Amino acid sequence: MSNPVIEDIYTSGLVRGTSGKAPRPVSESGMPREEGEMLARLVTQESAKSTLEVGFAVGLSAMFICEALKDDPEHRHVTIDPFQNEDYDGLGLENVAAAGFSDRITFHEESSHVALPRLEGEGLRLDVAFIDGSHLFDYTLIEFFYIDRMLRLGGLVIFDDTWMPGVSKAVRFAVTNRGYTDESRALPATGRPRATRRARRLARGVARLPAAARFAFGDERHETDGSELPWPREHGLAVLRKQRDDDRHWTHYESF
Repeated sequence: MSNPVIEDIYTSGLVRGTSGKAPRPVSESGMPREEGEMLARLVTQESAKSTLEVGFAVGLSAMFICEALKDDPEHRHVTIDPFQNEDYDGLGLENVAAAGFSDRITFHEESSHVALPRLEGEGLRLDVAFIDGSHLFDYTLIEFFYIDRMLRLGGLVIFDDTWMPGVSKAVRFAVTNRGYTDESRALPATGRPRATRRARRLARGVARLPAAARFAFGDERHETDGSELPWPREHGLAVLRKQRDDDRHWTHYESF
């Protein structure tokens, strides 16, 4: 990424904004650079014209998306975050403006369960959507439900933080019940040295041992192709492609 705002954030390790507010460590509220670059590659490969994200925070994911598609004047990006000013002091909006993308972003400072059905009613259609909001299972599933109704056939929905149980369960629902294929395993590894990646996986895996034990020995154990295991994906993203519109019978249900 060549955008100076993105470069400054990762070089300094701080999210500064432009209005003199106290800077925040990027690790506290932003995405790892390699995930942002992966997100940028994905929207570029899709030649996305219409993108949406739930969860705006300090604006990093929005800047990666818009920087990747900056040469396409037709591209428009929708962002949803009820806590932009309350929790993030408006840093996301300041960074997006400083990066030069205010003219292509529509920001909604409200909860996703309020904004998404309204956007569907307004006829919004999407090529790529990025879900990085509450991470609670019910909220993540509701976000997926409405995004699916707006997503074009063949489009991508990308979930962040798949190591979190609520997110991974929503991903499993989408794959088992809603005609999506998981393309995450085809993603390239991160740019970190192998030893660093392995150390991070080990640390996160150990932290998930209690959940792994519950998964293995609990009353409800579901096994498919291993994607449901409570171990972190190396890159933290689940990339699902929509293969068909919703044609389920009203009695349909697959265990997930």
